[in-house]
Amino acid sequence: MRGQALISNGYQTAGNIFREDHPLIRRIESIIRSKIEAYRNIFAGSAEPFLTRWPESYALEGWLVAMHREGFLRSHIHESGWISGTLYVNVPKELEKDQGCISFSTHGGVYPGDQKDFPEKIVGVERGMINLFPSSLFHHTIPFESKEERISLAFDVVPS
Repeated sequence: MRGQALISNGYQTAGNIFREDHPLIRRIESIIRSKIEAYRNIFAGSAEPFLTRWPESYALEGWLVAMHREGFLRSHIHESGWISGTLYVNVPKELEKDQGCISFSTHGGVYPGDQKDFPEKIVGVERGMINLFPSSLFHHTIPFESKEERISLAFDVVPS
């Protein structure tokens, strides 16, 4: 585990978890790849460039993120990814409204906002859920109050 500048009260694993040769990791990778194909099928008729120019081959890069009480992840994008996602391994129970949720926006990080109001979509999360989104979409998590850790497997589809 290592610290990460975007994480407050938490840490992430180093390296690519999908390089581990373990049956559980292979099973998780298989599930994620099938969800990625289902995502592509849902949007098969879309004219969006990130879908029409989908890479012919790609690798999955993944890492675990664990956060403690009052933990959160600052707004960011995944610059080397095509599609990003999260598999929620543990989500604390009995959280207040929006605590521990993920939030998406077309603006974030250190980019100037020119005093504009950008739309934000807060998505509730639960254990076992997988979400997928374009890697260029800003996202962050909302701090939470719990003695339990919030643990997720974050991953990127990276063109080969």
